[in-house]
Amino acid sequence: MSDTNTGNPLKELEDLYKNKDYEGYKNLLIKNKDLFVDAQYFYNLGTAYLKLEDIGAARLNLEKSYKLGQQDKLVTNNINYIKSHYDLVSQDVSFVAKAMDIPTVYFTSFSLILLIITLIFNLKTKLHKAIIFSFFLISLTPLIFSNVYLKGSYKNAIVMKNADIFEGPSAIFEHNQIAKEGLRVITSKKNDNWFFIYWPSEAKGWIKAENIEFY
Repeated sequence: MSDTNTGNPLKELEDLYKNKDYEGYKNLLIKNKDLFVDAQYFYNLGTAYLKLEDIGAARLNLEKSYKLGQQDKLVTNNINYIKSHYDLVSQDVSFVAKAMDIPTVYFTSFSLILLIITLIFNLKTKLHKAIIFSFFLISLTPLIFSNVYLKGSYKNAIVMKNADIFEGPSAIFEHNQIAKEGLRVITSKKNDNWFFIYWPSEAKGWIKAENIEFY
């Protein structure tokens, strides 16, 4: 590691990055995680792993940053670079995958907006209680969809290293495809230490738990 010890971690991180000491940058960043909000921390860490060409760890941390709400070009450009440069672009369009891309806070905000509108209607129009109750239930739909259906049925994960995909939850089953390191997948079932990849279709099948990390 380069000698950049100034007593100021932020300045040290800046110097390490400028000097292209990405391993030292990564290690110091992890030691000083508390200096950053989570979304910024995961973006910085993902960028460090990308520089180190640890594609699984890079994608995992960048997706964590995106999920926490940092959806600017700094994050999306790095994610898109990984997908295009390492041939990880899926042609499989999925409603579930698109919904899983949306941060939970958006669903919460949408529910709150609908709830406020319902309350305003109630104050101004004095609608029948049954109608207001129906509107109240509708206003909770985005939150229920996100927290109950999506989170209860599916999980986002990143393949951390090239891994065989099996037709069943055991190595005794046939495997005829490989999930590439850095690929984003959505799992829907678990059997012991195996997970079923629901999406994308080109990697559909069972994968060992040790080969993926959830976010």
